[in-house]
Amino acid sequence: MVKKEAAGHSQSEEALKDLRHEAFARYVVEGKSHREAAILAGFSKKSASSQGSQLAKRLNIAKRIQFLQGQVAENTIHIVTKPSAFSLQSRIKRFEMYTEIHDRLWRIVKERAADPAMEKVPGGQSGFIVRTLKALGTGSNMKVVPEYTTDTALAKEIRAVAKQAAIELGQWKSDHDQPKPDKIQFCWVDPGSITDEETPAVEEQERLMLPPKSRPAA
Repeated sequence: MVKKEAAGHSQSEEALKDLRHEAFARYVVEGKSHREAAILAGFSKKSASSQGSQLAKRLNIAKRIQFLQGQVAENTIHIVTKPSAFSLQSRIKRFEMYTEIHDRLWRIVKERAADPAMEKVPGGQSGFIVRTLKALGTGSNMKVVPEYTTDTALAKEIRAVAKQAAIELGQWKSDHDQPKPDKIQFCWVDPGSITDEETPAVEEQERLMLPPKSRPAA
């Protein structure tokens, strides 16, 4: 039984952070059984029955289902249609794909860091140092020496994959979403054109433009 929440904004009004949980709730409201909803939401068919039963008992999911059912009854929202369901499932699949790629890339980093040959190399245990062999000299004087470089390409790829995963979850903010600093405009003012009434305000502006430690007392 789901307890009634106090009046005010309820978390159940917001989509669940886990995309599969949100999909499960919407499919249940659409009329699917718990097992069918779990499968359509992206869970394994082998464990769909038990998974669906467990999901339905989770408080946040139960509240979300209850809220969506109320919205449907009031005809205020349109529950899952084929296009939106396809879009949601595609988003889940893309997120899972990016997560797997990210994990595999990190596996490369961890295995490099664990390599005994890299133990005494500066930065070798970071996993981002690559060892290559370089030939110096020619003929009988040629010798092969190891050369170590930072694998910036791998680091960039990990960042790119993590960014894409964050975008799928709606957790990535572009530069346009970031707050912009206030713009400061400077202009030349002829001291001779300042009246006696304007002088205090101008002097105060000049004081505020100085570094805090250099400002005279107001």
